[in-house]
Amino acid sequence: MPEAGGGGGLGPQLVGEKISLNNTVVNVMRLLGEGGFSFVYLVKDMSDGAGIGSIPASGGDGMNGSSSQSSGGLGQNQYLVLKITSIHSRQQRDIAEKEAKLLSRLSHPSIVQMFDTCYRTPQSEGRGGHGGLVANVLGGGSGGGSGLGGSGSPLVGGVRPQHLILMEYCEGGHALDVCNRMSASGQKFDLPSLVIAFGQICNAVSY
Repeated sequence: MPEAGGGGGLGPQLVGEKISLNNTVVNVMRLLGEGGFSFVYLVKDMSDGAGIGSIPASGGDGMNGSSSQSSGGLGQNQYLVLKITSIHSRQQRDIAEKEAKLLSRLSHPSIVQMFDTCYRTPQSEGRGGHGGLVANVLGGGSGGGSGLGGSGSPLVGGVRPQHLILMEYCEGGHALDVCNRMSASGQKFDLPSLVIAFGQICNAVSY
């Protein structure tokens, strides 16, 4: 089960925390979803020092691409998605790093963009504080590039590190979420909208 509780634990209690990813600082706004040892949060980029504004309405999970993708890069006080995985094994570490490296190579308007990735040590996380970084995954870092020590142990200083991926936020959520919401309200897609959506999916798959 995913970690819970204070001291860097994951779950709803992380809402309100500020987390550092290399040169980016984000404020955790809302828990969007969870599964396995991972939690996905709606966060706001605070790197420019701006205050917290209005929160987008609930409904989407922001975990997959859709026609409602946001635009622009970091440093615009925008909403993003932060996936945090508690690393419990070397295999899990390798999977998390492969996911980040794959996302870093993808650049397509119909695929969610990844902005940054790193590890953090949960014991350095305090209320309103910034999580300590172990290493930048894509940048190499110490310990053979994994940020977990030369032996590949999943423990850092006696605690489990957390792998972070910062991604673009898609307010509409999954395509299935959109379909379910429309079905619940008795609405249907018109043909032009279906053609556009299908074209975007085909473009992403062919890429």
